[in-house]
Amino acid sequence: MAHISSFESMDASPDPPTLIRVSSVGSTNDLARACLSDPALVVGHLTTIVADNQTSGRGRLGRRWTSASARSLTASTIIETPLGTSMEESLPWVLLCAALAARQALAHRLVGTDHVCSIKWPNDVVVDGTRKLAGLLGEFADSEGGRARTIVGVGANLSMSLDERPTPQATSLSLEGDDEAERDPLGVRDRVLDDYLTGLRIRIGSLIHHEGDATAAGLLNEFRAQCVTVGRAVGLRSPTDPGPGAVDPAPTSNREPTTVGAAAPRRGTAEKILSDGSLQVRLDDGTMSVVTTGDVELLGGVPGTRTGEGAVAPPR
Repeated sequence: MAHISSFESMDASPDPPTLIRVSSVGSTNDLARACLSDPALVVGHLTTIVADNQTSGRGRLGRRWTSASARSLTASTIIETPLGTSMEESLPWVLLCAALAARQALAHRLVGTDHVCSIKWPNDVVVDGTRKLAGLLGEFADSEGGRARTIVGVGANLSMSLDERPTPQATSLSLEGDDEAERDPLGVRDRVLDDYLTGLRIRIGSLIHHEGDATAAGLLNEFRAQCVTVGRAVGLRSPTDPGPGAVDPAPTSNREPTTVGAAAPRRGTAEKILSDGSLQVRLDDGTMSVVTTGDVELLGGVPGTRTGEGAVAPPR
């Protein structure tokens, strides 16, 4: 296990979540899973691991990716939700809650810049509908004591130069006008993380309070309002199709895209986010498709992401 620098309480509440800091780690999601299996550690709801440097982050198909050391937010949070039919069916909303929280936290940094942060369904935060600022990865961990435990990793580019961008679509807070992110990336990281976790706690709490009903919790309307995918022309690929470019969905990948031959995607228009968090697409042939896994590519925009790795599978 990576060396743990410190354990901290996130707030002054009677039973505050724990923040675990590490200087360097292979994958924060992997370390979170290891912490869950370590009987010597007590980890609860919203326990979060944050790393200064992540060396073996995971993208789709198990590909590795790395992030800029001490200039990115790389963190993973353990989220506990009650077991039960309604909550198990709503597990995909755990990731969508995290995407909403990340979007809000990053948008706060860009107030006054005339740039708009939105979500590319289901798990990317983009600026002005095209430039990728952050991404998330959700993985079901286990179920224990009547609760399902999901690990959600978040990565956001805080400071980078134009020459450091892994793809033309990548961006960072500093490139979008956040001068403080350039001067003090670690300080900005901690403030963004605090805002993210606050927003995540509120949204997950509302989802649990409404027994998994994202509509009653206000999450469906919020996601629809913040999602840039709806109304856009999209290309759909199956989960096993690497797609053209094979662009790693990791939010801060330092790997150049590798071109991989693939069949042409099915094309259509994204019409609606459904109550279960899936994406309804009207294909060009007039048929309707409901997307829960696979690649969704914004045609002429941001490269597609592997939704199969973002979607959270129900416990088995």
